[in-house]
Amino acid sequence: MTQKRAGVSLFHHYQKLRFWLCRKITLPKSPRNTEFVFILGMHRSGTSCLAGSLERCGLFLGKVSHHNLHNIKGNHELKTARLVHDQIFTANGGSWYQPPVYITVNRNQKKTLKEIAAQLTKHLPCGIKDPRLVLLLDIWTEIIDSYTFVGTFRHPVAVAQSLARRNQISRDEAYKLWLRYNAELIRWHKMYHFPLVEFDLSDVEAYRKTTAAFAAMLGLNPNFTQLYEFITPGLDHNRSPGKPVPAICRETYVYLQQHRYQPVLLDDNFGQ
Repeated sequence: MTQKRAGVSLFHHYQKLRFWLCRKITLPKSPRNTEFVFILGMHRSGTSCLAGSLERCGLFLGKVSHHNLHNIKGNHELKTARLVHDQIFTANGGSWYQPPVYITVNRNQKKTLKEIAAQLTKHLPCGIKDPRLVLLLDIWTEIIDSYTFVGTFRHPVAVAQSLARRNQISRDEAYKLWLRYNAELIRWHKMYHFPLVEFDLSDVEAYRKTTAAFAAMLGLNPNFTQLYEFITPGLDHNRSPGKPVPAICRETYVYLQQHRYQPVLLDDNFGQ
């Protein structure tokens, strides 16, 4: 395909998505507490994709990484936040892959978190992404006055495959880790009923539409061109549509599926 044709094709997709978003989505009249967004989810579950998408729609994330060895378009994490999160886990006798049961923070660690929050909130709306966040929300929500949550989840088989590839974690251990993080995600969801986005790019068009609608719901301004350029099938390396859900994960996965975010459509004729 020539460069000219590629540009025309991208513009065509942009126009379709813009028309779809403007005509076929019902949005709340006034999003609440969207100045600070916590982006939550298990490792290898689409947190990087969701964070990158929201960043392209106007959510300030700070000086995050836009290229990593295992995330070709970046993990969109603040290094300072990730380091202090790991320090907290280590001080409590654990790690991200062996999370401690009980987590406390010392004065210096809490001071660092407050400094990170202060830097981010100079640019509103802002947000922070790190899979460790979902285990540290009791601490973070003491620091931030006004906030909202967004969550993402992924089929446990796909997560296990990704963790085996990146970290050489066994399948059984990966399922237990998936369960621990997502159990916390559900605990907070039951209290606050925030949107949960399923990371599955087997239908990349549907994910793009969902993300654009979701960004608009948060009060952001979806950049359709950037979303199409950013969200590509190559971001999903381990797809598992239709694969059986392991018994240990089944109840949790059913809950997540039943509560996943879906735009309210007037019809399903987008692009037809």
